[in-house]
Amino acid sequence: MRISNVSVISAKSLAENIFCVEIERPTSFDFKPGQFARIGINRTHGASDKIWRAQTIVSRAEDNKTLVFYIVYLEGNPFSDALKKIKSGDKIYLDDLPYGHFTLDRFGPGGDLWLFSTGTGVAPYLCMLQQEKIWENFSKITLICSFRDQTQLVYRDIL
Repeated sequence: MRISNVSVISAKSLAENIFCVEIERPTSFDFKPGQFARIGINRTHGASDKIWRAQTIVSRAEDNKTLVFYIVYLEGNPFSDALKKIKSGDKIYLDDLPYGHFTLDRFGPGGDLWLFSTGTGVAPYLCMLQQEKIWENFSKITLICSFRDQTQLVYRDIL
């Protein structure tokens, strides 16, 4: 396993329980839309005890400069508590190996594609919908998302 120490470009709260974190993308990091990456944060500033969590990548695969993640904040969770303290310029860790098989390769071309999600589960679809391949391979794409309330619909800009 290869781990990169990357800079946080931005970290902002989008809703009471949703953060958007944008980090620099190592040149060696390649992924397919729908995959996720493990990111690590030190429990306390300057400490070396990392907490890891897998996060789905929202950004376009062709964006060679940054990776974007929408992350749910869970009260009292060590990762979430450390995440809440992160700011632009801080360093976090990225496992350079992407994970997951929920990619466009799993769907044969043709016909209609229905995408269902709740909350931040829309993240892999946001990444997929930014790829030309999905629009070329399907005649009709329907995305159905449910959210707890309007404050959770923080994806308007991408949609």
